[in-house]
Amino acid sequence: MKASREFETVKIAPAATAGANRCLGGTPSGSEMKRASRARSGALFSLGLGLCSLVACGGSSPTATQVQTILATTFESDPTLQDTNGDGVLDWVIRDRESDHLAQDAKFSITGGVLREDGGDTGSDLLDSRPRMDFPNHSELLWSARALSNNDFVAPTVGQIYTQWGWVGAQTWINFDYDVPNAHWAAVFTMIYRRAADQVLMVVNQIDDAPGSTNLIYKIMYVQTGLPLEDFVNVKVHFYIPESMVGITVNGVDKGKAAYELKYEAAPKDDRMFVMFTPQGSAEWKSIAMQVAAP
Repeated sequence: MKASREFETVKIAPAATAGANRCLGGTPSGSEMKRASRARSGALFSLGLGLCSLVACGGSSPTATQVQTILATTFESDPTLQDTNGDGVLDWVIRDRESDHLAQDAKFSITGGVLREDGGDTGSDLLDSRPRMDFPNHSELLWSARALSNNDFVAPTVGQIYTQWGWVGAQTWINFDYDVPNAHWAAVFTMIYRRAADQVLMVVNQIDDAPGSTNLIYKIMYVQTGLPLEDFVNVKVHFYIPESMVGITVNGVDKGKAAYELKYEAAPKDDRMFVMFTPQGSAEWKSIAMQVAAP
């Protein structure tokens, strides 16, 4: 990581920043560690967690057609009561309230197979995937979501840096490329944001602002405007871990790859998961799944 960046830095609405930062927590450390998790992630990952199937993956990995489904959630019922992969572990938990279910949380509701999160001005509660696991090379996270709350803004540009994060809309976050003992990993998330005439998709990398810094910042990796206002947006991110790249597919169209950086935290912690969260406003999800594509 370079000590300085040639990007515009913007500080925006701080109302939900504390909630947004809960997706990772902690503070970054300045020590440089090697990315030991890459070499062992495949060995640590249990291929017995999911079901093997043949599907057309398309998008950013056109030759990867055989996938193993690790988790596949639809919302005909409470996801915190589902065990879709039959591993004996419930697929989702409410952050910091793992014994509760959606019936105990007024910020969540399900209607017609759609999960709604109401974040208001301070953010919804977070839904974290379980079990915690290392996501190997060629993991793919797929979901369908939309934002419900209008909030006009000028779309960011690729490479732009934000010092705080308070966007309104649907946030789907994943932590991967993980080295737990050394508190070193990648954090990438996607926001679907609603304006007066369209929805905007942003893929974002949470990183340290400089070597040795204790500040986390947000770097824009990809932006797409002009998405239909009322439609659910179908997103796939494919992780090319040895390359430090993420492949992005939107509504079935390959959008290419974007580079990501790792960050450090002050102390080891185990946030190997993906997350659904609404930092402000309201958002809906129709489905979310994790799979591993064949190379």
